[in-house]
Amino acid sequence: YTLAFAIGAVLQAALPDSWRWILASGALPSAVVFLLRLRLPESPPWLVQRGRLADARRIIDRYLGVNIRLPVVAPSTSQTTRSAWTELFSRPIRSRTAVGAIFFTAQVIPYFAINTFIPIVFAALGISDPYTSGVVSNVFLLLGSVFGLWLVDKVTRRQFLVGTFYISAAILLGDHRNRQAHQRA
Repeated sequence: YTLAFAIGAVLQAALPDSWRWILASGALPSAVVFLLRLRLPESPPWLVQRGRLADARRIIDRYLGVNIRLPVVAPSTSQTTRSAWTELFSRPIRSRTAVGAIFFTAQVIPYFAINTFIPIVFAALGISDPYTSGVVSNVFLLLGSVFGLWLVDKVTRRQFLVGTFYISAAILLGDHRNRQAHQRA
């Protein structure tokens, strides 16, 4: 995502009809993944689950070594179960649905609101080029995502979720106090 933004910024500056090339550039990674996927074997647990033990054994021998045992997997008894949307609001899980929706909304709306005004924020920091500010913003989003992936294994879901709100509240409170101090001055 970050690399795509940077490539788009470079193409936009270099080519007259850059939007066409930017739009077409999304096909290249897709084509690479498609070609790689053609040669990628199925996973041994999936093959074992479907009774294809010989195929699983061949893949393990080739890629992992002959001294690795076949995975123990329960036979597939997958059934398609249908659920209705109304189940989300049924008495047993209504409160869970509400908590999930409220917390998701409380995190997503500010994210998009902040990103809407990110060019103004960067202009205040002296970065007026929208492409530079976009690349900088995306790099920090990438770093934050990597940090979040590391952190999510270190703390409970509740600590992670509530912690993000405490951090956001502290930042907003600090900004509010900073604005009040500037208004008094």
